[in-house]
Amino acid sequence: MGDGSTRFAGRVLLFDRAGRILLMRTAFADAGGVPHWLTPGGGADPGETPHETAVRELFEETGLRVDDLGELVASLDFDVNRPNARHSHAHWDFFRYVVDEPFEPSRDDWTDDERVDITGARWWTLNELIASGEAYSPRILPRLIAEHRPVDHAALIAEIEAQPLIDVETFTNDDAVDLGLTAVRVIRERRLDLAVRVTLRDDVVFVAKSDGTGPANDEWLSVKAAAAERMGEPSLLLRLRAEAAGTTFLAQHPELDPAVYQAYGGAVPIRAGGEVVGTIAVSGEPDAVDHAAVSEGVRQYLATRGH
Repeated sequence: MGDGSTRFAGRVLLFDRAGRILLMRTAFADAGGVPHWLTPGGGADPGETPHETAVRELFEETGLRVDDLGELVASLDFDVNRPNARHSHAHWDFFRYVVDEPFEPSRDDWTDDERVDITGARWWTLNELIASGEAYSPRILPRLIAEHRPVDHAALIAEIEAQPLIDVETFTNDDAVDLGLTAVRVIRERRLDLAVRVTLRDDVVFVAKSDGTGPANDEWLSVKAAAAERMGEPSLLLRLRAEAAGTTFLAQHPELDPAVYQAYGGAVPIRAGGEVVGTIAVSGEPDAVDHAAVSEGVRQYLATRGH
């Protein structure tokens, strides 16, 4: 379980202009015994600054040589519970860098350990990562992606427009509960801190809240759901379209009360018999993560109905 020491590491949130992030798949299983995806980076050599570690590791693992990664964007401290770990604690410093296009990482400068440990590399969108069900590290990786990725409005709008929505002949209270439970399973499997609410014909049929959420999320659930139900589209799509047009959702709809309607991601409409009859909404993470989670819950629910 480690010798009580702390391992310091430098890591890089490496994005392309479309907001995809490069992650490396490591065979060095995490505490749950599952290989997982993480950002390029690794442990500091003696005397290195966090920035020097991140620059060196980025080159070793990807072949990308960068002199300046800019300012530190995030730090994380956690206990290490892996069997056979040589240290008991870890401190990760994150930097951010953006390349124009995705590229295939070079293996030329991998260490012997990296040639064993790294079993794959892939550029991911946030939605793809949440939908994949693949393990990732750290737990807050989706939050880091949402907070630091470049925003390509056209690419994000196209991705969301391609996602399935609930459009069925009938949708009952039992269906709402099934949908809510499916969303809860996604939230737990992805280790997200989210509250979820399903409404049907102005009735709140299902509510569940994970640790880290509480009464403060109720208003967000309500205003996002109101926007999605009023407009018949995902709330994140409403925000992104407005931003792409150089404005805001509420500026586009001055007739709407800001205390009732807000276009932040995490709510999608439910249609039955050709009309909007309700919503499912989640709240608790950055709104791009909220949307990714609710979208995956909808996708899995529709699969149980044969859609």
